[in-house]
Order: sequence, then C-alpha cells, then structure tokens
Amino acid sequence: MAGLLPAAIAVIVVAAILLAALGVVMACGLSVLAIRGARLDAEWWDSILPGAGAALTRVPSEPCRSSDSGPGGPRST
Repeated sequence: MAGLLPAAIAVIVVAAILLAALGVVMACGLSVLAIRGARLDAEWWDSILPGAGAALTRVPSEPCRSSDSGPGGPRST
C-alpha cells in the first residue's frame, strides 16, 4: 500500500509526457500540411470527430459586422 501512491504518480507523469509528445507530433504534422498548402476535407474531420466536418463547411447565416462596433456599440469619433 505504501508504494501505491508513487506508482500512481509515475503512471500519471509518463502518460502526461506521452500526451505532450503526441501533441508536438500532431502540431508538426499539421504545420507540414499547412506549408504544403494541403487541405483536410470534411470527410477526414468527420472520421476523427463525428460532426466536425459539418461545422467546418457551415456558412454563417449573418455576415460579419464592421470592427468599429464592439460591446459598447458603434464608436463615435
């Protein structure tokens, strides 16, 4: 029982290191794709995260407003 806490901490640390390494590899892969100008289609995103492809291809129903109006309304100059 005394060695259970250090073992649990070691497992958590190793898992965190592996997850961080996976994040670095994923970021490198996506940056290589971006440099090459490649695009990941909606079907690929749907294979990873169901519903993500539909969110990427959705067109906003309302156009973006001018940047001069913020939370306080239009600025007067």
